[in-house]
Amino acid sequence: MLKLFGHGGSLLALRGSTNSIWYSSVSAHSSSFLLAVEYLEKSFGFSRDQAISAAKKFRSFKSTANPDYVLGLLRRHGFDDAEIKSIVASFPSILLMSAERTLGPKITVLQELGLSQAELVKIKAMRTGILGKGLRSSIVPSINTMRSILGSNENVVKVIKKRVRVLGSYKLLEQNIQLLRSRGMNDERIGKLMLSRPRIFTSMKSWLEGVIIRVEGTLGLYGDSRMFLFGMFALDSLNNEKLESKFGIFKSYGWDESDIKIMARVNPITFTVSDAKIKNRLHFFMKELGYDPKFLAVRPSLLMHSMEKRVRPRIAVLQVLKDKKLIKQSYCTYGAIKKNECHFIRRFIEPYKQLVPNLHEVYINNMKAPAEAAVSSTSNSS
Repeated sequence: MLKLFGHGGSLLALRGSTNSIWYSSVSAHSSSFLLAVEYLEKSFGFSRDQAISAAKKFRSFKSTANPDYVLGLLRRHGFDDAEIKSIVASFPSILLMSAERTLGPKITVLQELGLSQAELVKIKAMRTGILGKGLRSSIVPSINTMRSILGSNENVVKVIKKRVRVLGSYKLLEQNIQLLRSRGMNDERIGKLMLSRPRIFTSMKSWLEGVIIRVEGTLGLYGDSRMFLFGMFALDSLNNEKLESKFGIFKSYGWDESDIKIMARVNPITFTVSDAKIKNRLHFFMKELGYDPKFLAVRPSLLMHSMEKRVRPRIAVLQVLKDKKLIKQSYCTYGAIKKNECHFIRRFIEPYKQLVPNLHEVYINNMKAPAEAAVSSTSNSS
């Protein structure tokens, strides 16, 4: 158990316990620096190096009275010894904050919101980036704004856990929400974006404006479209160079701009699939199965599914059934691939167990096929 309330000993004892080399290295420091080192060592079990490093972050450490008040406050709020040590190690200056006027009210607000002591430590909320922000000017307004969009404290907590900086970014939060509203997004979709990509709301407004312009101009999606949100998801992770590279892959298989725009409007997340997988899947569906760009553009989910775990095993099953004339040769592969696992088995395997006893084995064995291999550049051309 750490000794948290009373450092005991004396500065002389600290000096006497050190070797002459260390003492000569810190002899130029003030007595307040040495007092801070002693306090950190004795109160938290810091090593000498840890204590020295932390003590350098104090502007002044004239007394142990305020640190003792802070420790007492943290204990009253339920933080245990290990959590307090972790907080002080990452943010030593918390010991010099006003316990009652500054620190206490902020912790109370966050705990009443639904964040536990352990969660506050884990998400690093107990640092200057948050605790240094005004309670009434930033933290509470940020919480209220998020609650108005997300509808509950539970959802606000989810966002904070993903992006604790949102508590200290009230102005950016407001600016970015207003920008999205001005482009036609309603609060329900803004809330979904906030829950999925809270980083967007702590970014500069100019950056977000750039993403929106790209979604509108490059993908042809606008704020009143359901897919605009997914366009934001996609382009949040793709710069212009990467996106143009993906467009180039589709064009190499005979797609034109209109085909690409159609697919973007149906499901822009398709563009987040890796280049290698896009090449393999286009090669398979277009070269092997004979599908054309216009068919795939309105069914981009075909390019999203795993070839090993879904596409090839199902096609193998369909081929067996076609060979045995149990289903029509013209049966559309897309209809089988889009079904969920239970529906596929119920529709294409269970009814034929007597006629084709090994059909389920065919399905399982094809799932064990090697991972998607890269398609050579020579086979990519249309």
